[in-house]
Order: sequence, then C-alpha cells, then structure tokens
Amino acid sequence: MPPTTQAIPLAALLPPSPTAPSEHLRLPAAVLGPLPASSALHAALAGAGAGGALLVTGPKAAFLGALEDEDEGYLRDTCPLGQLEKVQTRHVPSRRHAALLLSLLTGTVAAAGKDAPHEVTPSPSLIVLFDLGALFLLPLDDERENVPMGEEGEKQHVKEREDAPDASSAGYLQLVAAALSAARHLGAGLLVLEPSLASLPVSEGDGAARRVALSDGLEWLFGPGSVATVSDTGDDTYALHLGTETVGLRCRRCARGEYALPPGAGDEGGWQWEWAA
Repeated sequence: MPPTTQAIPLAALLPPSPTAPSEHLRLPAAVLGPLPASSALHAALAGAGAGGALLVTGPKAAFLGALEDEDEGYLRDTCPLGQLEKVQTRHVPSRRHAALLLSLLTGTVAAAGKDAPHEVTPSPSLIVLFDLGALFLLPLDDERENVPMGEEGEKQHVKEREDAPDASSAGYLQLVAAALSAARHLGAGLLVLEPSLASLPVSEGDGAARRVALSDGLEWLFGPGSVATVSDTGDDTYALHLGTETVGLRCRRCARGEYALPPGAGDEGGWQWEWAA
C-alpha cells in the first residue's frame, strides 16, 4: 500500500507562484469558500504520491464546465499531460451515488477487466472531494444561471443557491465521514474542498431548524485547526484563513487559448486565480 499523504502545501491549491504561502494543510483537512475547480486538480497532483490520487466531484458536466469557463493558463499550457494521469476521477450525479461510492471504495479489483467505479487501483495516497456540497443545493434556474458579469453586484462564477428540501448538516457530515472511513481503509489522506456551501440546517427537538456552519462539523470530524476558510473581501480579492494566518488571493479575467474559443465568438476571457503578493 502506498504511503499516506500526511499534508499538502497550501500553495498547491493554485498554480505555482513566487508569492505562494509556505503553510501546509495537515490531513484530513478542508477548505471552505470560493476556489476554482482547478484547485481540486492542483491539490490532487500535489498529494498524489506513489499511489496517485482520487478526485471525487459532483456531476461531470458541471465540473468540466467550470474548468472550461476558468480555462486556467497553467493547466492549458504548462502542466505536463502525463501528470494528470496520476489523478483518477469519479463523478457522482447525486447524494445517493456519492454515499454509495464512498461507502464501497476499495483498492481491490474483483476480477480482471471487470473493475467498477468503487474499485481504485492503485490504491491512492490522497482522496480529494470537490464541491460535493452542491449536491445539497437546488439547481440554478435558467434565469439565475444567465446573470451576466457585474449584475446584482456579484461575479458570474459565484451564485447563491437554495438548500434542497431534504438537505441537512447531518446528511453532509455522514457523507464526509464515509469518505474519511474510506481514506483510512485505503491508507490515504483526505482533503475536502467546498466552494459552494458554508452551512446547512439541522432540526431542533421542537421541529424548528437552525443553520450550522460546515466548519464546525468538519472540525469535529477532523480535529482542531483542520479547516481553512476563504472569504470574499471585494474587488476580486479574497482572504484565506488558516488558524491565525491569513493569506491573500486574487481572481481576474485573463485571455483564453485560441482553441478554447467557439467559432466566431468573442473572447470574454477565462479566470486566473493567484496568490496576492
């Protein structure tokens, strides 16, 4: 069994940069708040180790669509394609699919040529969950989805969504607990990235409900100091908080690669995330 990834550099969430922070995330850990979809790939590559990494996301179309919208220059032009082969991916369309996958994950293949989605070989050194919290939210309606950049005082890639009718903090934490159990079974580290979800309701004894921050539940599962948060500080800048440390991030429009443009379309640009100096 490959050695477990014990920690990954915080810098691994974004492309290499001379202004990247020196802190590390000790695993299991979580980062909550706005981050690009490419962060999941960067983190997976950083923690791949000898066994590679397993990346679990929500619906495939949503994840690939986010990567295409971002069109990150480093992944497009610099990252060796062979590196991405170290990352196995599983896309789950619903909470039930996610729970089933994470409950059955194994590094053993039942029969040659008959490997199933829950069979991962070689056994990964790191498991990354990206945006599974979105499975607990209602889909965006067409009118809300098409809000252009700048309207309603928000960025196009950050949209508010309502809870699904049966969403609960208990259901989310059960999903993460299943992932933690699978990681321990496989001898892997676990990193949770949640760009869409910050809190979920929990029912009280009198039938009322209150919201519970995911950071509280995840720290209970992973231990003190295991959760970093990203907050929007305005003007396309963000702050990542880890313990007593705060690190700045920037998000800005950048030119796309020529082949990334639809025929005859103008270039509205992709998104470039970077560490602030």
